[in-house]
Amino acid sequence: MFNSLPVSRRDIVISKYIESIIIFILGLIITIIFTFGFRSVEMPGFTFINNLMNLDIVDKLMNFQSITISYLLSTILLISIYFPIYFKFKYLKVRNIFGIASLIISFIPILLIKIIGDENTYKLINFFSNGSGVIVSIAVICILIIMLYISVKISVKFYQSRDL
Repeated sequence: MFNSLPVSRRDIVISKYIESIIIFILGLIITIIFTFGFRSVEMPGFTFINNLMNLDIVDKLMNFQSITISYLLSTILLISIYFPIYFKFKYLKVRNIFGIASLIISFIPILLIKIIGDENTYKLINFFSNGSGVIVSIAVICILIIMLYISVKISVKFYQSRDL
């Protein structure tokens, strides 16, 4: 349907990425509103759920910046992998391929922890935790921008060369 419009294929690909970023921002805003609203309610049922979900422990482990960066990291990583696959193959094939890719992506951190070892993983986490949060955040954001740029270029190439 998009190909019948007077829009270039490059614009179609870029609009998909922009849409994903807008959905990311809206999801982050809704999550923030829900989380702060949920924590501020002092009803017995909400307190029980708050204790059940261990939100107080999460507050001690992660601050707003680290939650946002981890959410950004996972979203950019997933769309950087998904869209090139989506524009290379047809939609029905992508569902199966991305389902397998999602499982693999989910198990990579577990495998890395097992390969590196628990003690070295702990040292690595402490290294990044003790470093300047601003420097680590800027480094992560730069890596994500580079990944996103490469993904856009690959997706545009795939979609332009695809026979519709």
